[in-house]
Amino acid sequence: MKVIIPAYLPSIYYFSWLIEQDQIEFATNLRYQKQTYRNRAYIYGANGKHRLVVPIIHNRLNEFKTDQMTRIFNETNWRAIHWKSLDASYRRSPYFEYYEDALYPLYQKKWDNLFDFNLCLIRTFCDLLSVDLNYRLVASHKQTHRVFERLLDCKNSPEISMEKYPQVFENKFGFIPNLSIVDLLFNTGPETLDLLKTVQIISE
Repeated sequence: MKVIIPAYLPSIYYFSWLIEQDQIEFATNLRYQKQTYRNRAYIYGANGKHRLVVPIIHNRLNEFKTDQMTRIFNETNWRAIHWKSLDASYRRSPYFEYYEDALYPLYQKKWDNLFDFNLCLIRTFCDLLSVDLNYRLVASHKQTHRVFERLLDCKNSPEISMEKYPQVFENKFGFIPNLSIVDLLFNTGPETLDLLKTVQIISE
């Protein structure tokens, strides 16, 4: 069984892997890892590759915290900032207006739990792409399940190749691969699923 953790606005590589699985198990009890795709994503902004980070509440030093226990720090206006960044980056893309009604309400709701927010986003993207996401939540142990940490590692993510697609600011900085799934969705719309199937790993 394939075990994974919900990522925030998942990368193209993450989503290409996701759609190939017959069933997914989202692990609820593994230790939260900092500086991963759990709470960050990359989009294509006017100044190139732009990082979005969901702020979280940090526990006391060395206190064990699972992914499902991780809470969002809502004392900042991060939701408004993230949506403003998405709007500024993709308002001119062909399909932003087509999909924004499905995504905008998710940034109006106050989410307390990062795991739940990320899972809701993933389910929304699957609905938009007409992908049947067959999943369940499990208490996982690395000894008995394989956890695909590389899908969440934003520092050592595998190099991928895929069929190129038009990007809003491509004329300024060239084609940038493996951004958030929103980059592919807003730029290619109904072609997104076919393009995800062209993703291949070049090197680990």
